[in-house]
Amino acid sequence: MFRRTAGYHPYRPSVPLSPAGFRLGDYVPRRCFNLFQVPGFGDARSPDPSPLTSPIRGARYSGDDAPPTIRLGDLFSSRRPNPNPVPGKDSLPFPHRRKTKRGPKHLSFSKDAHGSGVIPQHRRSQQLKEKRDAFRTKQRGRRVARSRSGLGGLQREAETLMKPRHMNSEDRIFLEQLGNITVDHQMEDGLEEWRKRMARAAQETDQRRNEHEARDAEAAKLWEVKKDEEVEGFVRGEDEKREAQFRQLEEEAIRADMERQRAHEAAERTIREEQERLLREKLARKALEEERQRQEEQERRLQEERERQRREEMTHRLQEEMRQLRAEVDRLHQAEREHQQREEQTRKLREEVDRLRREAYERDERERLAREEQERQARSRAEEARRTTMEEQIRQHFVMYEAKWNELRTSNSMASIDVREMPWPVLGIISSADQITYQDVRAFLFHPQRPGVEGKSARDKVKAEMLRFHPDKFNTRIVPKIQQAQQGAAQEIAGAVARILTTIMNEEAAQK
Repeated sequence: MFRRTAGYHPYRPSVPLSPAGFRLGDYVPRRCFNLFQVPGFGDARSPDPSPLTSPIRGARYSGDDAPPTIRLGDLFSSRRPNPNPVPGKDSLPFPHRRKTKRGPKHLSFSKDAHGSGVIPQHRRSQQLKEKRDAFRTKQRGRRVARSRSGLGGLQREAETLMKPRHMNSEDRIFLEQLGNITVDHQMEDGLEEWRKRMARAAQETDQRRNEHEARDAEAAKLWEVKKDEEVEGFVRGEDEKREAQFRQLEEEAIRADMERQRAHEAAERTIREEQERLLREKLARKALEEERQRQEEQERRLQEERERQRREEMTHRLQEEMRQLRAEVDRLHQAEREHQQREEQTRKLREEVDRLRREAYERDERERLAREEQERQARSRAEEARRTTMEEQIRQHFVMYEAKWNELRTSNSMASIDVREMPWPVLGIISSADQITYQDVRAFLFHPQRPGVEGKSARDKVKAEMLRFHPDKFNTRIVPKIQQAQQGAAQEIAGAVARILTTIMNEEAAQK
């Protein structure tokens, strides 16, 4: 029979105890981080730290901070003798031979024994609840980490793929909204975590302070009477537990890195799917536009076919009328030979035929003139549209020229620009220095449709361009942003432009 110690209760959890009977955490006592010192909590009182546990972090298990179940006196008291001893085998009247071979080691079923395999039902239920709560907390942490890493990965991927020179206003608004969502998400997670810690610390501060004071007093007495080797063994065990915690933290960090990698891959997959969807929508819009143009072309052809059929029917009707008139004239001629009195009628018929012919001719002439007038008006409208389109293209070229120079002047992250995309002072695309001519540059500078230079003199216009293409400034600020293989060609083109601008400036100065 095993002896129950004083203060034993069958429904108290039986766990490994410290030499003083305390339920301690598995970490080395040290001063913990005080969350009440952060900005915004200046009026909150910080709890007194304990050398055995932290009021902020709490115990590792829910039962680790329970009151001690063994009194100090019972821990060091000697075993009481059994008042009713049972006679042993040695007290028998006949000798007894002891077995030399040892049997299996006796297993203790004491619920107070250290490391006992007997787990009460309430302790098993408590462990299951702790595992369930820990699993839910871990799952929630993973979801939060995945959402945070997904937002961060999506933002980094968007900043990598959406280059500034290809972005429009909607893309910039999307990036700004994505940054605001990331900041709100981080602030919400951080605020929720601080609130939970404050609530837990406020609930446990007073109770833990009293328990810590009592434990500290008993621990101080215990450290005075215990041997040095027991203290060293305790410290050694705590060091081993701390190393196990460090290994666990490293494993958790590795798992977190893997989660971030998976979230990054998911974000890349999402971006690729979005790009494919946009491409499909663009192709669908293009197909609809082609179908609309095809239908318009078919309608135009049907209209022309109907017009042709109408003209053919009119011509056929006129021919039929002429045939009938000729038949009537022949009949009248025949009747004239038979009846002289019908000569007057025949003459009238001839006059009528002449009139009809004349009217038909005049009608054909009017239709011809009308068709010519319509064709002339159509050509005039087409010429006007072509001239308007060309003027709009020239105006857009000037606007793009100024926008590119503004972006080159303000942006520091641009790189690998094609030399053909550079803003050269000509109305066209330039890839080499021999394509720059004096006439093209002068026509560009003094073009009447160039916006933004109204009211400026010719010298001011040329001076502004000379400042842009100055060799020192251009080679140090603009050339590094061009593709490395095309930087030499860009310098040659800029030099040719600078020489032409100098010539134009000298001519303007000579004219004044």
